[in-house]
Amino acid sequence: MITRLLASAALLASAVTASAATTTYEVEAFAHSYIGGSGSGLDTGLSFAVGDTVTISADPQDTWVVNTTSSFGLTDANGYTGYVLYGPSSAGGFSAYFSSLVAQIGSTFYAVGLGASLNVTEAGSLVFFNWDSDTVMNSGSVTVTVDYGTPVVPLPAGLPLLAGGLLALGGLRRRR
Repeated sequence: MITRLLASAALLASAVTASAATTTYEVEAFAHSYIGGSGSGLDTGLSFAVGDTVTISADPQDTWVVNTTSSFGLTDANGYTGYVLYGPSSAGGFSAYFSSLVAQIGSTFYAVGLGASLNVTEAGSLVFFNWDSDTVMNSGSVTVTVDYGTPVVPLPAGLPLLAGGLLALGGLRRRR
């Protein structure tokens, strides 16, 4: 009887616990440029459904150089946020800072920069871009981490109490 109770408690605990997945990618300034480039981006091969949550972060130490061969064009995944000449750039009805990290799922674009948590509004594959208009002189890359999947669900606080109560009932029944 106790073995059955313990097996039931273990099964219940495993049913409420799932794991999330994390994947890392290198988004290149030249190969994955969107505006004026090939527009192919970096297809992660990850597909998401409406309502999914995807958390994306870029390494703040990583930089890419855009539109120049000097360090003048050096920026992180946030792009040129404070430089007037390279302010927000628009394409296809979407606007983001020039040379920032942008994600696309389906036909919907998301400004990511150094990090964002996305609520998916349209099903599709995740693609990353360097939001840039001149691919010829771009170099460097940004490391991007994607957290997705079913988040870990914590063990309910009452489950240990339930298991203890079941064990106590089992012990009482065994005495009789």
